[in-house]
Amino acid sequence: MDYFYDIKDKNGFIHSIDNLTITYSIRHLGEPGIQACIDKCRELSEKYDLKSEYWERLNVNACSKYQMFKNHIHLCNGIYLSAGKYIDSYELSHNQKKYIVFPLLRLEINPNKHFGKPIFNELLKWLKDNSGDVHLDKYDYAIDLPMPPSDVQVFSSRKEKGLYRGTRYFGQRNKNGYCKIYDKQKEQGLDTPLTRIEHTISCNKTTKKVSFEKIHFKVQEDNSECKKLNNSNQCIVNMANALTSMNVPIDDYLSILDKRTKKTIKEALSNSSYKELEFDQEILSELLRHVRLTFETQEIENPIIEDENGFLTLSDDSEPIPFD
Repeated sequence: MDYFYDIKDKNGFIHSIDNLTITYSIRHLGEPGIQACIDKCRELSEKYDLKSEYWERLNVNACSKYQMFKNHIHLCNGIYLSAGKYIDSYELSHNQKKYIVFPLLRLEINPNKHFGKPIFNELLKWLKDNSGDVHLDKYDYAIDLPMPPSDVQVFSSRKEKGLYRGTRYFGQRNKNGYCKIYDKQKEQGLDTPLTRIEHTISCNKTTKKVSFEKIHFKVQEDNSECKKLNNSNQCIVNMANALTSMNVPIDDYLSILDKRTKKTIKEALSNSSYKELEFDQEILSELLRHVRLTFETQEIENPIIEDENGFLTLSDDSEPIPFD
């Protein structure tokens, strides 16, 4: 596994940033700036022989399907660019809506696939040389655990749940805090178990408070007893661990079992338990600091703050509220 930049926590779990979305304001105004971006992508495609991967979709109409961008380019696996942002306005004389194309460039990139490669360095240099403002719009905060997905569980989630080809989803794709849990070993063809937890985080939401899932991972001192369990008893053990992780007493539930089964379950419980994954804000801040240094993004602190009761307040440095 290659990482653009990673940090290990006290459990040995690897934290990293994946799938960045960054918006660049091109210095050249209008169509010349947009065309310069297209020309650079074509140049890189020729230079690094990317013809089999490279494609263009240019001069598309303004619509949400294409995220209101006029031109779309797939440079190579893990690098997408959209150039020319449609902004709507009105003709005052006829009161009709029309669109103006702004020289904005959106970069969607998986840095773990391309960091250190010549094409990554050359594209990044061109963007820095030809851009003004640079803003990080969205990123995936990833945590890799050296265990199978069955040992990673989410308890008491209030988000919409989903399952697709073995990947568990919590929340909605376009919502802040969207979570995925999947088998990284299978995806990468690794020799040892590895489960990835990803939270998609938007930097453009009105509040920076992100709802991380309450994720638990299994801790086993000796799993010999667990291997002897039949499916019914294993189900009881899993549910008992889930209840325990939520601080729910389980003795009353176990008391209705026969003596032999209760002994088997308690022995299994003593050798396996779940521990809640702690999210460390300092680790995330350090990962984002490295992203900002690498891509030279300018981050604007959001003046809108959510208090403990869920109400939004404004700091003293805020702009006036845009409504009465």
